[in-house]
Amino acid sequence: MNTHEAERIAAAFHQLRPDWPVKQLLTLLTDTRMVDRPRRDVVVCLGWVACESGTSSPYRVLESGPWWRAANVQGDSVQLHRGPWCGICGRAQDHHATADHEFELAPDRKRAPEAQAAIVEDLRQRKEPTRTPDTPQQPPAGAGRARVEATEKETA
Repeated sequence: MNTHEAERIAAAFHQLRPDWPVKQLLTLLTDTRMVDRPRRDVVVCLGWVACESGTSSPYRVLESGPWWRAANVQGDSVQLHRGPWCGICGRAQDHHATADHEFELAPDRKRAPEAQAAIVEDLRQRKEPTRTPDTPQQPPAGAGRARVEATEKETA
């Protein structure tokens, strides 16, 4: 991280936390424990620490905390899983083999598709039809001018 990047990061976090002076943030960012870290990791960690209500000083980022694990997550190591999801542990069904219990659908997913379709159709039948809004009536041409003239006569 170069000096220009550190200045920009300090200014940004001062906006997020006005109680953290820019000079203090710059001192932290140029500390030997921070200066060689990637800019992305520093921003992620400072963001985490800044958003915790119990944090009073940005120097908390130097402690060992979950923010450093969050900063080290690589995008290609994250795998997205599709449901259905287990109602007990929340794991996707295709990654449930290691669980210590049987896969069980979440309670809101236990209805058969036919039953879900019947509920949707029942709700459609109960729904009131949407009414088309009335189109406003246009005043006759010159009506506005006549009202203005009448008001002017009354006040005169």
